[in-house]
Amino acid sequence: MYWYDNLYTSDNLSKNIKVIRMSVEHKINIKPIYLIVLSDMADGQLEIIPATTLRLPFCQKKDYCIVGVAKGSYHARSLVKTIVSDVYEKTGNCDCKSYFKPYFRKE
Repeated sequence: MYWYDNLYTSDNLSKNIKVIRMSVEHKINIKPIYLIVLSDMADGQLEIIPATTLRLPFCQKKDYCIVGVAKGSYHARSLVKTIVSDVYEKTGNCDCKSYFKPYFRKE
């Protein structure tokens, strides 16, 4: 799992992102949390995944590049809108995958 340094968070999320990040990484107490990740699909940009899916065996093998965290699906969709808007303002296009890819250091 790779985390964006300037992680986008929804307004209704508690400010202690370290606790949320630890919960997601260890798959504990993550029911209302949704992650905004870079899409694996060639024609996709961002995906919203419930953090609970990280418990599934096929998801544990994937390396997600996490751009944002939200509490609840409605707030996750709003956060995607904010992320796409910010990328558009900075680059003039909506290619989120190309914009965020250099920020993830695969160590």
